[in-house]
Amino acid sequence: MKQFGFCLPFLMLSYMLSLSWAQVRLEGSVSQHYTHKPLPFACIKINYSDTCYLTDGQGNFLIQTEQPIRVLQVIEPLHRPFEIHFPDTFQFNKRLEFSILQTKLLEDENVPTRSTDQMVQDSFLSHAVLNNPDMANSYECFIYNKFSITTSNIAQLKARLNRIADKFEFIQKRISDDSSNHHRLILMESLTKRELINSKHYREILLASRIAGVEKPVTFTITSQLQPFTLYEKELIISGKHYYSPTIPNAQKWYKFYVKDTLKVSTQNGVQTLLLVMFYPRFPKQADFVKGFLWLDANDFGIHYALVEPSFHFSEYTEFIQSYQKLSNGKYFPSYSKTAIYYERYNALGKKTTISDESFVYEINFKSFRHKNFDHIRYNFRDSLETDDSEAFWQNVRKIELDSMDKNTYRFYEEIGSIKSIENITQFGEALVFGEIPVGTWNILINKIIDFNEFEGMRVGFGGVTNEYFSDKLELGGYVGYGLNDNIFKYGLWGRWHLQRKKQTFLELKHTHDIREAGETFFISDKFQFNKEPLRRFRVRYMDKFSENELGFQTRIFRAFTTRIAFAHTLTMPQYLYSIETRNVDAFYTTEYRFSIKYAPDEYFLQSLHRQIPLRHYLPIIWVQYAQSTDEFTENDFIYRKIDLKFQHTAKILGWGITSIQVRAGKVWGSAPYSLLYNGRGSYRPLAAISHNSFETMLYNEFLSNQHISIHWTHRFGTLNLRQLKKRPTFLMCHNIGFGSLASSIHKIDIDYKTMERGFFESGLYLNNIFVVKLPGLQAGLGAGAFARYGAYAYPALSDNFVFKLALDIQL
Repeated sequence: MKQFGFCLPFLMLSYMLSLSWAQVRLEGSVSQHYTHKPLPFACIKINYSDTCYLTDGQGNFLIQTEQPIRVLQVIEPLHRPFEIHFPDTFQFNKRLEFSILQTKLLEDENVPTRSTDQMVQDSFLSHAVLNNPDMANSYECFIYNKFSITTSNIAQLKARLNRIADKFEFIQKRISDDSSNHHRLILMESLTKRELINSKHYREILLASRIAGVEKPVTFTITSQLQPFTLYEKELIISGKHYYSPTIPNAQKWYKFYVKDTLKVSTQNGVQTLLLVMFYPRFPKQADFVKGFLWLDANDFGIHYALVEPSFHFSEYTEFIQSYQKLSNGKYFPSYSKTAIYYERYNALGKKTTISDESFVYEINFKSFRHKNFDHIRYNFRDSLETDDSEAFWQNVRKIELDSMDKNTYRFYEEIGSIKSIENITQFGEALVFGEIPVGTWNILINKIIDFNEFEGMRVGFGGVTNEYFSDKLELGGYVGYGLNDNIFKYGLWGRWHLQRKKQTFLELKHTHDIREAGETFFISDKFQFNKEPLRRFRVRYMDKFSENELGFQTRIFRAFTTRIAFAHTLTMPQYLYSIETRNVDAFYTTEYRFSIKYAPDEYFLQSLHRQIPLRHYLPIIWVQYAQSTDEFTENDFIYRKIDLKFQHTAKILGWGITSIQVRAGKVWGSAPYSLLYNGRGSYRPLAAISHNSFETMLYNEFLSNQHISIHWTHRFGTLNLRQLKKRPTFLMCHNIGFGSLASSIHKIDIDYKTMERGFFESGLYLNNIFVVKLPGLQAGLGAGAFARYGAYAYPALSDNFVFKLALDIQL
């Protein structure tokens, strides 16, 4: 008893201290009043102290202090500050939630120019290269990613899914009407490993994936990234749109920087002094720029926190949030990133839809990699992808606790079972990128179902190719077609033996009985610069019917080189009146050795479970092709050699838009038929549409050459961001030049052709997307433009040299 009496004062003292500690622990969140969006990096001060606590990327904060809290101040750069006074009897034993009103961002004319701002701006930009983590030694790191889509219209969507489920067996169970509505539409977690040498040599490998309601991981688990890795990248890709970073070279020419405040921030490592810097574009009408706030270290001007948004918002509001950690080697490395897209208006998923993508970076290791270990695959799946849905596995991986909506989402989908439609639709969408519809072990070729051109009129048909469920090595395909105007059946058969899919290596044997444009050149693995280029073929009139057998071998020998070697025997039947000198030519045989090479130094792919999906790139692409006829093995009516070159490059010019150039050149030696010469690539017919990288004012087959060169230049000045217009038209300018010559005039066709020794010149201006129609799965835009023909081949009448065309723009 004496021992207990002796300990009792200490127990009471411990209890009082615990109560005192509980009273000075304050936990909560800060959000915007009207939209309920969390406010990251808001400054919270207690008792009018000079030191503040910052909320994290989700707007949460935790304050622990030995002093009693009497006054709390919440200060956020875009909102009105407010204070809360706590009475002495207030119990700090529950989570507090604050919402504050929005105010207007400072405009250019309200921001003074000060020498301090200039000093911080210069110091920040000069240290940007040193603080850029991608400029450090090669490294690897792991990234936990959480992707979600949330909508307030979940109840209506459930009812819609039930109606679909009644007609199609898309889900294993109907959604019960009494299920909780407090869950997300889509919730996905993934774990990836990033390996980097420099900005040109890096890759990300998907190690594990978990999707609510889906049994198997699908392609979008690795393509869901809506955000750049760091703010130090020259070009930020946020939710699929490209913006110039405030850390670009000579950023002071394009951005204004203003020191808004100096903050003393309480962190785990003590108190740090940060500079709150506001930045915004100098030319606010340009949409390729961003605005926002940076929290910079006062000593080395590294970014600790960033809050970024596009300079213009239209139907949705997008923000990019990022925080950095300073490593022991002095380098700054991103630790947390979030891209959030808020749809406040009505959309396909209902009102108030939010798309959120959060990433946590950890286990950063600086290690050496060899350049040869990095190939053309930039995003890949691990061979043995982890699909364990156990909570224990993800608790070890997860860097953020699931909230109540997340837990309800997994619980809800566990109740109704796996949603097969998500897997099926995703695989369908992956195949659709390649123009295919998967049906069992076959993929239906969409472009073989219906087509249009001036020669065939409407062409109807059917085609298919086996997929990975048939065989991983052997691929069989074929198609049939019939033109309603020419009344000719066409067909094709082929087989491919894939020796190594990753290297795109295969042996191919094919037989084709079809038509193709006379005097046109086709390149292997062709990649159009513009989606309007294929429009030219719809108005082609002069066609050749051909029957060809080809044996070919294609491979990617190095990361940037794709090569093809082939042997082909072709019977060509011109579908127009054609003669050489005095001899009519109804059909002829050619036998060729073919060698092709494509050089694309910046061409990268996403390796899904079954395919390699090309990614966007800007660096040049070069094609070189050589063909030589032979009569050693089979019948051959012409002896010739032919070489063709193609160069195309697209580059972004800061502040001026995107410029594109394509150069084509070719030469034929010996005796070659009209079909293997060059027709000039004209694309003018009455009521024609713009077709990039062709001559817009030149008639089809107006010129003929056995050697030629053409230069096509297009510059896109960017989107016109006028708030008075609901649509966003784009202004473009084009210049096309061509030279050519013909060695002999023995070729006779039923059209008068010319040659281009003195050069063909034309220029044009047009607006894209003046009118836009949004349909399910695609967007159709309509514009118009005018082109002028001038130079030696201009028409005598001035008005005849001007051509007006429609601009069609269809995007999936």
